[in-house]
Amino acid sequence: SPDYDNDAVYLKIFDGANTTSPLLARFAKEGVAYVAVFSTGRSLLLHNHGENSRILSFDSTFVSTDKGRGCGGKLNNVVGRIMSPLYPEVYRQKSTCEWELETPHGTRLAVHFEVFDLGIVCDKNYVQLADRNGNTIYTYCSETPADYISSDNYVKIIFTTDMNNGGTGWVADFAALAKS
Repeated sequence: SPDYDNDAVYLKIFDGANTTSPLLARFAKEGVAYVAVFSTGRSLLLHNHGENSRILSFDSTFVSTDKGRGCGGKLNNVVGRIMSPLYPEVYRQKSTCEWELETPHGTRLAVHFEVFDLGIVCDKNYVQLADRNGNTIYTYCSETPADYISSDNYVKIIFTTDMNNGGTGWVADFAALAKS
């Protein structure tokens, strides 16, 4: 693990509007991919520190939702990762979360589930893929979904749970593909 006290280049994320707010995360190396950080309020401060003109580069996306920590949102990017709320902990009971994924105009959107564990109760715990018009394309519950490539640049992912959650959840990557 990195020696944070001696690293001259780092990114700190604070749970508030200034550096006296609680520290949520600190990254001292490039190449850390897809780490979810959740605020407890309306503000996050990203403090990027570099010594001798070296700056840690990063790409970030923020999502605001009223459904609870990590439950849905709209993401518009070339690539990204989403996961069930609280992953890798057991996901919340009795919830419906919706993510709207969109890649640049003129591309197709590819979805790959890296992890998929919803248990065996398929009638109440499932993930659906829907198109821009809200039409369900696929419903998945007990087996890892095959990779999916949309006909356009949009996919909605809907995650529905009941009281009897049997798995740790899922992780999905998405990316823009050139139309051929």
